[in-house]
Amino acid sequence: AVDPKPLFSGLSDWWDAIYGNINTANMLLAKSPVILQAGQKQNTFLGEAYFMRGFLYFRLVNQYGGVPLKLTPSEGVEYEFTRATKQDVFAQVINDLTEAAKLLPPTTADGRISKATAWHFLAKAYLFRASEKHSDITESTDLTKAVEYGLKVINKEEGTNRQLANNYYDFWNYLDEGPNGAAEKNPEILLAAQFSNNPEKFDRLCNRTHLYYLPRYENNIAGMTRVIQYGRPYQRLRPTDYAYDVFDRVNDSRFWKSFRTLYISSNGGNGVDINGQTQAYVKGETPCIKIIINDKNDTRYTAQHAACTYPNYWLRYYTNAGGAQASTLAVTQFAGLDKYLDPHRTGNQNDINGVRDGYLARIGETYLIVAEAYGRGGSYGNAVQYINILRRRAGYAAGENRNPNANGTNPYFKGGTYYESTGVAAGTTTETKSQMEITEAAFDATSDAGIPYSIFGASSKAEKFIHFILNERSRELMGEFLRWEDLSRTKTLHARTIPFNLDNAATQLQADVSAGKFLLRPVPQTFLDQVRKNGQLLTAGEKAEWQNPGW
Repeated sequence: AVDPKPLFSGLSDWWDAIYGNINTANMLLAKSPVILQAGQKQNTFLGEAYFMRGFLYFRLVNQYGGVPLKLTPSEGVEYEFTRATKQDVFAQVINDLTEAAKLLPPTTADGRISKATAWHFLAKAYLFRASEKHSDITESTDLTKAVEYGLKVINKEEGTNRQLANNYYDFWNYLDEGPNGAAEKNPEILLAAQFSNNPEKFDRLCNRTHLYYLPRYENNIAGMTRVIQYGRPYQRLRPTDYAYDVFDRVNDSRFWKSFRTLYISSNGGNGVDINGQTQAYVKGETPCIKIIINDKNDTRYTAQHAACTYPNYWLRYYTNAGGAQASTLAVTQFAGLDKYLDPHRTGNQNDINGVRDGYLARIGETYLIVAEAYGRGGSYGNAVQYINILRRRAGYAAGENRNPNANGTNPYFKGGTYYESTGVAAGTTTETKSQMEITEAAFDATSDAGIPYSIFGASSKAEKFIHFILNERSRELMGEFLRWEDLSRTKTLHARTIPFNLDNAATQLQADVSAGKFLLRPVPQTFLDQVRKNGQLLTAGEKAEWQNPGW
């Protein structure tokens, strides 16, 4: 079906919602001292309001640059606004988050915002202001401040209690536990959009991210049909080759704890094996789709595997009948992210209303913020220390099962992911944590994860460090809706998108990014069409002055 909305039309809804919530924060800041007596309750509410206003303006400045700064509640309809500079918006963000950190409690028991959350976003705001996109407004203390506030979170200062999870899968393991289980209560989570499994709230409160990362596992595939456990596949977000290759798929458990490469039969029926023999699938037991994310020039798979329907092989690389290397991966067939899978939806297999929380910030990112700030300041040894804490966690422990759901109870997930791709047997493994550690030499090497730094135009140690960090952020934060802001703030959107873009749009993208387009979002036309100056609607020229480059 064709989406009737024009490109980026959804941004106007987002813009309106952001400013609506800023207005709510402004009302709380104005009214709380009048309504509430001084004390912890007033401090908490004021702290939450400062946090929300700072957080929302941080989102706006990252997406749009300078925006109107509205710091008082609107008592009626307003039409006249001026666009603040990005320098002013960053200053407001930092001021609001600083006030929030002073007022918020160190711990909360109900998922509300705490000091550690404010510190995390303060560290992030300072780091972003020190990034390439904002080099014209960077202040000399930004990197030091990013480290300072990031370490407050990591070191659990002032009685805070957020900490890194022991296992990368702990906060994603929603499959057996469901809503409000241990995963959603994990102390690594700093900020989450909390959703309800109350059907009465679904028109307003539901999480639909479970739809977007899934392949069409049920699309005319022998042995498969759509089931609620494997989700309703919208197939909107498909991994690139970079997304697969940036991981060490032998030693780094984050790949296998993020991507699904094995589906158990959900329908029964028959398929034809590699020997041409008809075999019967057993629903809930027989491996049905094996997604092989192998390396180029792997010769283990042939045209016979590609034609096999017991199991169905989705092959990244195989040798076809003509002896050439080919692939069966396609728009509908790929290894999708399981991070948002929601088998606890209360409806049927076609239901779009998800009930699991959406994570907006976690301490895994805090470590990378601190590491990047250290590295940008030339303290590469300190950067390595915090990177390695995450990388050691990402490695397998001795005796750990390579299938993250091996001990689960649901038959569709108990098989976990599949390891034929690497040639490593499924089941328990020796430890790989030591193999995951890096040294400072990683920033002087010619490549990371087999991807040459030269592809991105990086030659100096400082440039390679930034690209290593961007790779590590991919490995740790894949699919967590942070990537565009990272590529925009580091001004690497062009360098890191085009080499992996298989579409014909790459040449146009290069021209657009060179002209400054895509490093900022377009200011919504619906807003510009209503803004007035001296009581008059803006002229075409005045609207153009408001608009971001390239739009």
